[in-house]
Amino acid sequence: MHFGGGRKLARVDCAPVPLYTVAVQIVNRAKLSRAAQAELERELPDFGTLQQFVVWGTKQQPPVFLLETIALDEYTHEVIAAWRDGLFLAFFST
Repeated sequence: MHFGGGRKLARVDCAPVPLYTVAVQIVNRAKLSRAAQAELERELPDFGTLQQFVVWGTKQQPPVFLLETIALDEYTHEVIAAWRDGLFLAFFST
Protein backbone atom coordinates (compact mmCIF):
# COMPACT_ATOMS: atom_id res chain seq x y z
CA MET A 1 0.00 0.00 0.00
CA HIS A 2 1.14 3.50 -0.72
CA PHE A 3 0.16 6.54 1.28
CA GLY A 4 1.09 10.19 0.91
CA GLY A 5 4.72 11.11 1.51
CA GLY A 6 6.04 8.06 -0.32
CA ARG A 7 5.64 5.80 2.73
CA LYS A 8 4.80 2.17 2.23
CA LEU A 9 2.78 0.19 4.71
CA ALA A 10 2.89 -3.57 4.82
CA ARG A 11 -0.19 -5.62 5.47
CA VAL A 12 0.10 -7.67 8.62
CA ASP A 13 -2.24 -10.58 9.19
CA CYS A 14 -2.63 -11.39 12.84
CA ALA A 15 -3.91 -14.63 14.25
CA PRO A 16 -7.18 -14.18 16.14
CA VAL A 17 -6.81 -13.77 19.87
CA PRO A 18 -8.61 -16.57 21.68
CA LEU A 19 -11.49 -15.34 23.81
CA TYR A 20 -11.73 -16.36 27.41
CA THR A 21 -14.64 -16.41 29.77
CA VAL A 22 -14.86 -15.42 33.38
CA ALA A 23 -17.41 -16.71 35.83
CA VAL A 24 -19.87 -13.97 36.66
CA GLN A 25 -19.72 -13.17 40.36
CA ILE A 26 -22.95 -11.66 41.60
CA VAL A 27 -22.90 -9.21 44.49
CA ASN A 28 -26.48 -9.02 45.71
CA ARG A 29 -26.87 -5.31 46.49
CA ALA A 30 -30.59 -5.38 45.64
CA LYS A 31 -31.22 -7.81 48.52
CA LEU A 32 -32.78 -10.39 46.23
CA SER A 33 -34.12 -13.57 47.76
CA ARG A 34 -31.88 -16.63 47.47
CA ALA A 35 -34.24 -18.06 44.87
CA ALA A 36 -34.14 -14.87 42.76
CA GLN A 37 -30.34 -14.72 42.98
CA ALA A 38 -30.04 -18.39 42.00
CA GLU A 39 -32.30 -17.75 38.99
CA LEU A 40 -30.13 -14.79 37.95
CA GLU A 41 -26.99 -16.91 38.28
CA ARG A 42 -28.55 -19.58 36.03
CA GLU A 43 -29.56 -17.05 33.39
CA LEU A 44 -26.29 -15.14 33.13
CA PRO A 45 -23.64 -17.02 31.18
CA ASP A 46 -19.93 -16.49 31.73
CA PHE A 47 -18.56 -13.57 29.71
CA GLY A 48 -15.02 -12.82 28.64
CA THR A 49 -15.71 -9.51 26.94
CA LEU A 50 -18.36 -6.83 26.88
CA GLN A 51 -18.90 -7.72 23.23
CA GLN A 52 -19.95 -11.21 24.30
CA PHE A 53 -22.42 -9.65 26.74
CA VAL A 54 -23.86 -7.37 24.03
CA VAL A 55 -24.32 -10.27 21.61
CA TRP A 56 -25.96 -12.37 24.33
CA GLY A 57 -28.14 -9.46 25.49
CA THR A 58 -29.57 -8.76 22.05
CA LYS A 59 -30.75 -12.38 21.81
CA GLN A 60 -32.71 -12.25 25.08
CA GLN A 61 -36.46 -11.71 25.27
CA PRO A 62 -36.86 -8.94 26.16
CA PRO A 63 -33.41 -7.76 25.00
CA VAL A 64 -30.84 -6.71 27.61
CA PHE A 65 -29.04 -3.56 26.44
CA LEU A 66 -26.13 -1.63 27.87
CA LEU A 67 -27.44 1.69 29.16
CA GLU A 68 -24.31 3.45 30.32
CA THR A 69 -20.56 3.03 30.58
CA ILE A 70 -18.79 4.83 33.41
CA ALA A 71 -15.05 5.29 33.03
CA LEU A 72 -13.35 4.94 36.41
CA ASP A 73 -9.93 5.47 34.87
CA GLU A 74 -8.39 4.82 31.47
CA TYR A 75 -8.53 1.03 31.91
CA THR A 76 -11.42 0.37 34.29
CA HIS A 77 -15.11 0.80 33.54
CA GLU A 78 -18.46 -0.01 35.06
CA VAL A 79 -21.18 -0.89 32.59
CA ILE A 80 -24.86 -0.66 33.49
CA ALA A 81 -27.55 -2.80 31.84
CA ALA A 82 -31.29 -2.87 32.49
CA TRP A 83 -32.55 -6.26 33.63
CA ARG A 84 -36.03 -7.44 34.49
CA ASP A 85 -38.44 -6.28 37.17
CA GLY A 86 -36.77 -2.88 37.53
CA LEU A 87 -33.37 -4.37 38.36
CA PHE A 88 -30.09 -3.19 36.86
CA LEU A 89 -26.88 -5.13 36.32
CA ALA A 90 -23.58 -3.36 36.93
CA PHE A 91 -20.51 -4.98 35.39
CA PHE A 92 -16.99 -4.10 36.49
CA SER A 93 -14.63 -4.29 33.54
CA THR A 94 -10.89 -3.79 33.12
